Amino acid sequence: MLLAMLKAAQLKRCMTIAFGVRHLALLACLDETTVARTLRMLREESDPFIDWVAEHRGERADTYRLIVPQAYAEAAAWRRWAPGRLGGIHPVFRVLGGSAAFVYEALGTEPIRTFDLPGLTGLGATAVSEGLAALGEHGMAVRTRRGSWVRGPADPGVVADQLGVPETIAKIMKRYRSDREKYKIFLGIVEAAFPPEFKEDEPDFPDEVYAVLGPPEWMVLEPHGPPRR
Repeated sequence: MLLAMLKAAQLKRCMTIAFGVRHLALLACLDETTVARTLRMLREESDPFIDWVAEHRGERADTYRLIVPQAYAEAAAWRRWAPGRLGGIHPVFRVLGGSAAFVYEALGTEPIRTFDLPGLTGLGATAVSEGLAALGEHGMAVRTRRGSWVRGPADPGVVADQLGVPETIAKIMKRYRSDREKYKIFLGIVEAAFPPEFKEDEPDFPDEVYAVLGPPEWMVLEPHGPPRR
């Protein structure tokens, strides 16, 4: 999730971002409900990586600011950062899984022992084994004669095409567009049904509004509840 938020920050060229859970879900290769739960968990940490700046309202998503936790502030101040692209999860890992994504990120041209991968990835030994198996099956990781691992020659984009990932993402995006259109219709109905002073006096719609107007089912199922106006 943090990798996806880094990608969003890079796209916006700003550490403060307002990307909806569906946009972040595409960047993280996760379901949007998982994204919503994870965001809530991250912002409630005692020493968080993200600061919840503003709550979602109308068509505007929740606004977050990426921050360095106090526990890492000193190290971050003195560390020399290498240039390059940050964040995001390649779409192929929507099929290969999160374990494979973190293992692939840790691998390079220099051999790495299987024993060292849990420490480099933050994964357990079983998850590392599963990730290596998924990568090895598709040529994205290769085991050397000495038993260490390096990145394989297979291109993630080619593997994604072979696994039908573009078609899967197209279906997801079609559903997301439908959700967005339903939400705009819902906002339009509320805009027409209530006088301007209502918007100033009441920051939220009362439950009766949702009961009468009937928001789309996906709004109710959102982990953080129906969006605000």
